[in-house]
Amino acid sequence: MNILVKHAIRLKNTVRRHLGVLELKIKYGKQVQMGKFHFRDGFNVYVEGNGKLKIGDNCFFNNHCSITARDSIKIG
Repeated sequence: MNILVKHAIRLKNTVRRHLGVLELKIKYGKQVQMGKFHFRDGFNVYVEGNGKLKIGDNCFFNNHCSITARDSIKIG
């Protein structure tokens, strides 16, 4: 694979991941606190009712992981 194409794909994936994190922060406000973590495609977060989610630094979520917070969850 051409090295330029490889870097373009990495850049696209990085931007998409960062926009996803931004979307979570905007959607859930102070109910979701996040450090620096990484995730792959299909990462979903649901915060219901009085739920709160805190994800610390250096966490990794593989493909198609889902977190549902109905109460308080702290990871990392």
